[in-house]
Amino acid sequence: MKRAVLYARVSGDDRQNEDRNLLSQLDMCRSYAAERDWQIVAELHEDDQGASGAEFELPQLNRIRELARARAFDFLVVCELDRLSRSLVKQLLFEDELVRQGIKIEYVLGEYPDTVEGNMVKLVKAAIAELERLKIQERIARGSESKVRAGSVLLSQSPFGYELVERENRWTLAIDEAEAEIVRQMFHWYTAGDEGEGPLGTYGIHKKLHRLKVPSPADMRGAGYFKKRGRGEWNRCSVVGILSNETYAGTWHWRKTIMQNGRCVPGPEDGRIAVKVPAIISRETWEAAVAKRSANRSGTRGATPGQHLLAKRVVCGQCGARVSARLDRREGDSPTYYRCPANDKSRTQ
Repeated sequence: MKRAVLYARVSGDDRQNEDRNLLSQLDMCRSYAAERDWQIVAELHEDDQGASGAEFELPQLNRIRELARARAFDFLVVCELDRLSRSLVKQLLFEDELVRQGIKIEYVLGEYPDTVEGNMVKLVKAAIAELERLKIQERIARGSESKVRAGSVLLSQSPFGYELVERENRWTLAIDEAEAEIVRQMFHWYTAGDEGEGPLGTYGIHKKLHRLKVPSPADMRGAGYFKKRGRGEWNRCSVVGILSNETYAGTWHWRKTIMQNGRCVPGPEDGRIAVKVPAIISRETWEAAVAKRSANRSGTRGATPGQHLLAKRVVCGQCGARVSARLDRREGDSPTYYRCPANDKSRTQ
């Protein structure tokens, strides 16, 4: 008896279509397999919140690859061509990978015989599916830009210190005073210092937050956050993120970061749109923080001539972080080494 794996996927834009939901797709695939007397060995579907048809690394597609390498099935049954992929390159690569394992892909809504004409029809439909995906992305981008230009803040989660509120048919930020007070204190420590101390760096602020057991964002927001550490224990990245966020000075930027090749990178300056929001700190405090960060990056802070000449001036060959001078106290004469901060567990936890 031939064995079959069923696969279904929905995109974020078609979850509400009755003929596109996961249950409907799987029902059609089951009927298709039953008519041919195939044994169903697995029914796989991507997360019902929506999965992009252009992504190569989808969990259930990876599971199909594993089953294929194990020769666990003979046919992959998919409702229609664009449910497997909305990228022509992905379609070709995935099909080629399964064919090399002796597995055939069957589409419930569409017949594509293994002939020149059949393959041509399949390629054309795959290209149309990719074009449709690009057009959907373009419409979403235009709609989002229109909302932002009208004053909306498009965020799934508000920055620490704010809450997302809807006013006059647009989303904006409102100050959460309990969280905002912590943000103000952090900027004060960073730019002015406190209690006789000079201005603190991000590591010093990180240690002080721990010492004072100041509630972290996960502590104050509860169930929406997953936290490995105990109450009052901060992730240093959170400290850096807060002190680097211009939103606190009253300006939120759309497209400040964009996704590029699966990575979040700074967006082009001319593509950003500034939206005014309530300020938690003054513009003067923000500019002082920017100046301090700039000085730290250039290596002008804490460089001791002769001893730490290259501190902050050379970077790690693996991650690109600027290295710092560190004493190795395991050696008798305590020599100084330049070390990547990412490998210093006492600083990064």
